[in-house]
Amino acid sequence: MKDHFFKQCCCIIIIAGFPCIQNCSRPFYVEEGSRLYAIQEENYLPYRQKHTVEGYREYIARYPGSVFITEAKMWIDAIQFTPYEKLDTVEGYKEFKEKYPENRHVYRADAYLGRIEAKRYEKMDTLEGYREFLEKYPDNNFAGLAKKRLQELEFKELDPVLQEKYGFDLLRYRLALRRLKKQLSEEDVKRGEVNLGDFDCFASFVTYQGEKYFHTYVIYPLTPYYSEATPKEAVERFFDPLISKALVYLYSHFMDKDAIDGFSFDVSTSADYFYGDRVIHLAYYFPINQVKRFVTNKINKKDLLAHSTIVTPGQLLR
Repeated sequence: MKDHFFKQCCCIIIIAGFPCIQNCSRPFYVEEGSRLYAIQEENYLPYRQKHTVEGYREYIARYPGSVFITEAKMWIDAIQFTPYEKLDTVEGYKEFKEKYPENRHVYRADAYLGRIEAKRYEKMDTLEGYREFLEKYPDNNFAGLAKKRLQELEFKELDPVLQEKYGFDLLRYRLALRRLKKQLSEEDVKRGEVNLGDFDCFASFVTYQGEKYFHTYVIYPLTPYYSEATPKEAVERFFDPLISKALVYLYSHFMDKDAIDGFSFDVSTSADYFYGDRVIHLAYYFPINQVKRFVTNKINKKDLLAHSTIVTPGQLLR
């Protein structure tokens, strides 16, 4: 009798609990091919055939524990996004994001919006245009290309100014650095060492401690090129193969040296090789009179560094 009563109770609990399972707050695992799966699939089919936002919402409200809830929600998001995707306009994607901020396709709207805007600014191909694009869409998928193009245009804009005022060909200087870059890369690859040639460059005038320097930006990707080196080792690591050779070139080709106080460099990192968001790790400021003595072999490297300002993270070396 006890066993019979226990079995009856179990049956009552199972039967009574079935509606609860059907109406639980979230889907649970139902084995495909099972009777319960077939029942849920049969309930879902009319809504799937209707294929409307209203229909799927009605289904979700009526069968909140169904295994097809996730699919229904995905279809709602897709139906909402499809008209905007077909329209494929800046205004449309902006409206979609504002109207459906929780829609799973917002990230696609951002990507498509960025693509359209990137093409528009690319057609403009101006300094002002790329600056505006990066200000409006700093995280855009095309931001890296915009940074690269902006840097190139700024470099070319500075070249005629330098030629006219200082008798210096900036594009030839970059070409010389690129040749050095190739040489460094080949040597480091052969030795199996960190590739010091993996850099890009930019240039401008900077003021440091009230003095004017012609400044070269040596920009590496985000890699700790000398994380294990001491400040002194880091200074020499870049000076010998790279900075010293650039100094010799600058002093030989910069005609109006009297108009500046010296040459300077910084070693930095940026994922996009872009001077605008670089992180500076090391900087050199060489007085023009000391550069002259170094280039003409009046002083050695040690003396030049001793009479220059070398800035390392958190430390100032003389």
